[in-house]
Amino acid sequence: RSHWYVCSYDYRVSTTLRCTTNKKLDLSVFCFYLVFHFLTSLVWRRFYSLQLIFDLLDIMKCNSKKSVVIVGGGLVGSLSACMFAKNQYEVNLYEAREDIRNSGLSEGKSINLALSVRGREALRRIGLEDKLLAHGIPMRARMIHGQNGKLREIPYDPVHNQCIYSVSRKFLNEILLTELEQYPDCNIYFQHKLINLDVNSGNVTFYRTEDNSETKITDNQLIIGADGAYSGVRKCLMKQSMFNYSQTYIEHGYMELCIPPSEDNEVCL
Repeated sequence: RSHWYVCSYDYRVSTTLRCTTNKKLDLSVFCFYLVFHFLTSLVWRRFYSLQLIFDLLDIMKCNSKKSVVIVGGGLVGSLSACMFAKNQYEVNLYEAREDIRNSGLSEGKSINLALSVRGREALRRIGLEDKLLAHGIPMRARMIHGQNGKLREIPYDPVHNQCIYSVSRKFLNEILLTELEQYPDCNIYFQHKLINLDVNSGNVTFYRTEDNSETKITDNQLIIGADGAYSGVRKCLMKQSMFNYSQTYIEHGYMELCIPPSEDNEVCL
């Protein structure tokens, strides 16, 4: 696959090309655009093939290896990284926290993830669906506790009889990070906090909390922000013109109750 952008101005055609293709296709792209530009120049009685050749020679020199920088190593970031790695991308994942697989930090007030069919499909594409379902708890209906003490069950999917699975967010994050490490050309950098993002140049600067130093990554082809509610990527984008952002807090909260089973291992609710 090749990607190009054609810009027209003043009744003439100027081609600006960017290539993320295999080098086997570069010659065909070169010939196509040379013929296209030659015919266009005949129509307007101008010949701009020299500049076109320079543009295409730059493309011929481009690296065929596609790369992506992902900011944030949570559920979205790690899953996205696996998806890109599966498609032969060079992946560099940066996470502000330490490796959750080695830390003794608890999940805190974190509700288990309810994994639906769509989420299972995403995991299936990277070969982790069965592994996750083996550790999940199926939930086929929602139980409504009335004020009068009566119980009412509402199935999640009465048509296809599908269910959602309750899984630990920490466990899911751990297996995604472990899976990512199995791919070649994939790097995970923990304790790297984003401090600056230059949208125009693609340069990203991280603060390394481990040794209080800075790391600058330049000329990135693709940058994905998956760094959560207090996103550093979004904060940098807010400095750009024509960028709208709003934040609204809900008025209610939640309470989590842990009710252990009975001595017979029965549900006590």
